[in-house]
Amino acid sequence: MKKIIAVIASTLLLASSYAHADTLCTSGTINKLFIDKNGVMEVTVGNLSYLNGNKDAYPLINSAFLMGKQFYIYASTCQPGTSMGGFAVR
Repeated sequence: MKKIIAVIASTLLLASSYAHADTLCTSGTINKLFIDKNGVMEVTVGNLSYLNGNKDAYPLINSAFLMGKQFYIYASTCQPGTSMGGFAVR
């Protein structure tokens, strides 16, 4: 009985995390960085740009830009000009 409950709980947790997961919108090297007067960073990869308001991440994004690293942008809706949900650098 305990095993069945554990399996059901694990399945529910996995399903709920999958339902709210961000999808990969774009990847590549960063072409352009721009910080507007409100302090929001616009990151352009290819011809798509996304916004990031997390100032703690600015040094990491800037470093990825300067070093030409692969940059992956994740978001719940992949509409250019909207806020990115997360990112990865490789």
